[in-house]
Amino acid sequence: MKQYCFTKFQWMRYLVQGSLILILFCYVFYKSLWPVLPGIPFLYFYIQKTKQRLSQREESRMLQQFKDSITVLSGMLLSGYAVENAMEKTAGEMEVMWGKDSRIVGEYRIMLFQMGINKTAEEVWQEFGRRSGLEEIEEFADIFSVVKRSGGELAKVIQLAVNQIQETSMTEEQIRVQTASRRYEQKIMNGMPILILLYVGMSSPDIMAPMYETWVGRIIMTVCLAVYIGACILAERIGTIRL
Repeated sequence: MKQYCFTKFQWMRYLVQGSLILILFCYVFYKSLWPVLPGIPFLYFYIQKTKQRLSQREESRMLQQFKDSITVLSGMLLSGYAVENAMEKTAGEMEVMWGKDSRIVGEYRIMLFQMGINKTAEEVWQEFGRRSGLEEIEEFADIFSVVKRSGGELAKVIQLAVNQIQETSMTEEQIRVQTASRRYEQKIMNGMPILILLYVGMSSPDIMAPMYETWVGRIIMTVCLAVYIGACILAERIGTIRL
């Protein structure tokens, strides 16, 4: 998986989000802001987790764009276009479908430029596969290279690749639909302990006072916080299904 790169706005946005979550945890579990300083490493893990989530979203979008592009490319090749002309036509179609600033259009423009300076179609596709960081595109590039060099029916091979990617995408979508309610329930359950502590702390502050005012209470709350974070991580891993 390629590391997602934040813009300056995203850096500020997610840094503020992470800081607010850290302050909330300090208030709920300690009724004090003194744990903010030892809790600063949480911001690093929060940023990394956010990057991972955005990387997965970007990969999913890129794979969909790639699938659409090779579907169009297959049709162009079946219509009798040469590979370079078919790729140029495909880039134009992708501008209409995904916009001229989309990643797939940029990748096709790079490949067309490279082919214009005497690089072979096989080379530019393999470089695209390495840049993408996606296993599906790397495998397609390898197949494309082998078939192109051997003089096989490129259009039919591309169509087979499209069908395989579509089947995988449909399976992943079915899994997402079937587990959507479970993921929603997980988010609710993750928030319940925080809400309960806030409610008890505001409605009956005397009950919770020993947990915040004594060292034993603070140790117990620290253990509870560790268990809570561990439970959230475990629940997320259980609910994550990757093909």
